[in-house]
Amino acid sequence: MLEEKKSHSLILSEQTKLNMSGVTSADGLNQSGIEVTTSSGKIQITGENLKIVAFTKESGNLEVEGKIFEIKYKGEKKPLVKRLFK
Repeated sequence: MLEEKKSHSLILSEQTKLNMSGVTSADGLNQSGIEVTTSSGKIQITGENLKIVAFTKESGNLEVEGKIFEIKYKGEKKPLVKRLFK
């Protein structure tokens, strides 16, 4: 049986407001970074004075405010040997 992946989306407005859907959890939070888990994996958000304005786990919607510098998808790292010898 194939597992159905749910989608997620990101909307960044003027580098100060981020709206996301498909969020399953907010794992880490401080003023310079937030790590969230989506239906497609982990995402790291870095910036200044970041705060979660709203998060609804049932709908998967997340709203973040602050000065956003970077949004990075965090994938699983393969061992160096596997990356060298594909």
